[in-house]
Amino acid sequence: MSFIDLNEYEIVHSVEVPVMGDRLVRLQTLEEAIQDLITARNAISAETAAREGIQGFFIQVKPKKTPATAPAQTPADPAAKPPTPVNSEPKASMEGIYLADGTLNINQLIQSAEVLFKAAEYPLARKIYKAIMKTGERPWLAAREIGRCYEAEGKLEAARAQYEESIAYQPLAATFRMLASLLIRLKKDQEAAEILDRALLLKDLTDENRFDFHQTAGNCWARIHSGRDAERHFRRALDLQPDSGEIRCALGAIYLQEGRIDDSERHFEDALLKNPRNQAALSGLGSCALADGNKTAAHAYFARALKIDIVNPTAIFNLVKCAYEIKNYAVATEILEDYIQVAPVNAHLLYSLAGLQYHLGRQADVKATCRKILDIAPKHTGAGDLLNRLSNASA
Repeated sequence: MSFIDLNEYEIVHSVEVPVMGDRLVRLQTLEEAIQDLITARNAISAETAAREGIQGFFIQVKPKKTPATAPAQTPADPAAKPPTPVNSEPKASMEGIYLADGTLNINQLIQSAEVLFKAAEYPLARKIYKAIMKTGERPWLAAREIGRCYEAEGKLEAARAQYEESIAYQPLAATFRMLASLLIRLKKDQEAAEILDRALLLKDLTDENRFDFHQTAGNCWARIHSGRDAERHFRRALDLQPDSGEIRCALGAIYLQEGRIDDSERHFEDALLKNPRNQAALSGLGSCALADGNKTAAHAYFARALKIDIVNPTAIFNLVKCAYEIKNYAVATEILEDYIQVAPVNAHLLYSLAGLQYHLGRQADVKATCRKILDIAPKHTGAGDLLNRLSNASA
């Protein structure tokens, strides 16, 4: 921030910028001012600009005030005071749009665009990046940031095109990650995985990035049920981080889907050895036990998993199912009652709870649960029949 004396400068070009009113209009005008200054500067040579001392400023000004006429005082009057000088300098200015050689200060423009992006002024930030793109400097950065603006605006296909253009200029791990994440948002898992395969060919890729890319690609292939491709990536990720319980659980899930129960159990157990509170490993072992027909072991694993993280709908479903089959109602009832307090429920889940409470002989709780069911689904025949059964039993 500095001050200039307007008496020492000649105005070459000016654009009026409103200081009040709609913020978007003011920012738009500032962006247009930048473009005007660029155009004006490009019309002259760098030598002429340097010789004539042409500079770019953003300033705020106000009219000079004329002092009110005061009664004349003689120089001999000891009370006479000189008039207070009026400050005619502009309130603020910003320099640095151009470097000493007359070229645009790209770093400053990038900083300005980032400020606009953080203020959610995405169209204005994008225009600055487009101006940078026209200079031919750092086109990979300009293209990527234009894409980021589009993505923030929800224009995902436009963002995708910009990320791809950025990679064409300079393939960087960060841009590959942004493109893959966008493709996953677009539900294009196979394309995302293929993009990550390209990213994994980059030279000097850090082990951390390599691990992340293998893990993400494996998850993409798993979502589209391509077990072989998912296993390939998960195994390479495990080579990089052998203690990763998350990767071992991912491999366990792949093998479980393929019916390779022994391989699945081994990976879930390895994950559990690294972290005894790994609820994903416990749930996986419960599913393995179910696949083997061991309902008692499955019930125990699902109960342990839910005591670590109760918000697990699949484990809740399997726990209740096992509880009915092995006629062990108490644990499932306690966990299901806690689950209902913290997670969205439906009439079917409440009816399962009412049934568990019925088997435990908790008639008052059964009635209360059935009334909740009928509040949600007034025509629920199961809840009505259960209430009638209790009424007939007490008659």
